[in-house]
Amino acid sequence: MGKVVKVSGGIEGNDVSYQDFAPLERASVVTVDGSRVWAAGTKTAVALCSDGNSGTGTCTPASTTRCPLRFSNGSIAATMQGAQIIVQSIPLGGGMPITIALPTRRESMVDVDDPGGQHSQVLRALGTIPLDFVVLPGGQYIGIVTKSQYYIEELTGSGGTPVYLPCLDAQTSDWLLLDVATSSVAQRVRTDCKLVVGPSDDIFPDWKCDDAPAGEGPQFGPYTPISVGGLFGAR
Repeated sequence: MGKVVKVSGGIEGNDVSYQDFAPLERASVVTVDGSRVWAAGTKTAVALCSDGNSGTGTCTPASTTRCPLRFSNGSIAATMQGAQIIVQSIPLGGGMPITIALPTRRESMVDVDDPGGQHSQVLRALGTIPLDFVVLPGGQYIGIVTKSQYYIEELTGSGGTPVYLPCLDAQTSDWLLLDVATSSVAQRVRTDCKLVVGPSDDIFPDWKCDDAPAGEGPQFGPYTPISVGGLFGAR
């Protein structure tokens, strides 16, 4: 419902009450560490949708991605402003929260047929979700596991032909270490990246997720984390 609420009263009784605690778009995880409540949510991406006439229009709640199918009127075309993970630190007694907006993520998809590895598409996050997090002792660092979607529709010529670039739909899993003191990501590991590519009759049909930068890839093969913990941490 886009907010953090405080639950009061008996769990099994009829005197349970709910008090608005802090607004947070798409709030999904929450924990208490000492005198502060920590919560994480998502700032929604800004997307454009196809208008059925070689142009783009406003998306609706019913708009969907189509990959690997051909585009259609009303389907999502591209992400103009990527989704962001939002973390809040709120006094336990209530009051003004400290809000940290993590940088929007981007992922590069590389044309397999380019021997130089220079032909690529950079995609903004259509959606990103904090699955779990842990506040480490002292409250300076927070470990977060997320999953994200990156999408762009196919690029065609006039009249729909030729198809220059296929649609790309990537799903990534990430482990992030947030430094609260500097409001920055101290460490990131992209644990997995899966890519769906549109029909193969395009001029550039073969694509893959670009390799993660040095130090940001899993050491023992891809995996999908669903939770995170920390010694003496709050989760």
